[in-house]
Amino acid sequence: MASVEGININGTSIANCYRKFYPETYKQIQDFNLFHYLHLWGIRVSSCNSSTPDDLVGGLRVNNFNVLEAIASQASTEPSPYFITNPLSDAKKLGGAAFMVEGQNTYRYNGRKNSIWKPYPSFCPTKAVKVYRWSPSVEELKALNAAKKPISEGFEEAKKRGRVKISTSPDTCIHRAWSKDKFYKDSAGCQIIPDYDTLNIIGDWAEAHIKKKYGNIFVYTLFTKDQFVSANKGFDFVSIIKSVG
Repeated sequence: MASVEGININGTSIANCYRKFYPETYKQIQDFNLFHYLHLWGIRVSSCNSSTPDDLVGGLRVNNFNVLEAIASQASTEPSPYFITNPLSDAKKLGGAAFMVEGQNTYRYNGRKNSIWKPYPSFCPTKAVKVYRWSPSVEELKALNAAKKPISEGFEEAKKRGRVKISTSPDTCIHRAWSKDKFYKDSAGCQIIPDYDTLNIIGDWAEAHIKKKYGNIFVYTLFTKDQFVSANKGFDFVSIIKSVG
């Protein structure tokens, strides 16, 4: 079972994040008994090494027994190393590779036949989303290489120093990774999942959502690690068996 700082990822711990930071979404989860209504979520656990699946992406829904269930995969929510040092032409003009800003955005389900990501499920935003743009300077690259640190480790420091720009991007899709453990060209700003079994289940849940006639619109919420920990620190999970209904 996946965990963050010793806190297990499950239906209750993810719902707690919505309860604290997105109460309107939590009210929807709690009050309306929308069986099989899928909420997409991610947790940016670390941005220090975007070549590794050190984040989490998954789904949350209420099943037909009116019980919350969550599924999660190790993932990366940042651009892979190649695209940080070699941003695509449009990204370069806008200030560099795109790091999606934490928050909520609407997505559509592409199914499993997209020409790029088939035969696996994928989702893409319905409109351009807010992103950080960062292109490491020559000096930053030299310092990171000399210290033998991952290129992306410079991102948080650059953000603190005001060296990142705020922009938008339509290319923050949720899709498969091509590598399992080490990413290089897998993402130019997308949310990538190397666990295809989990990705297929998220696709199954999306199809169940659409079959229930909720439409092909999903909200993807990207939380920070601090938000997840804050929402769950000291929470009495043992006493909570069912948190919906």
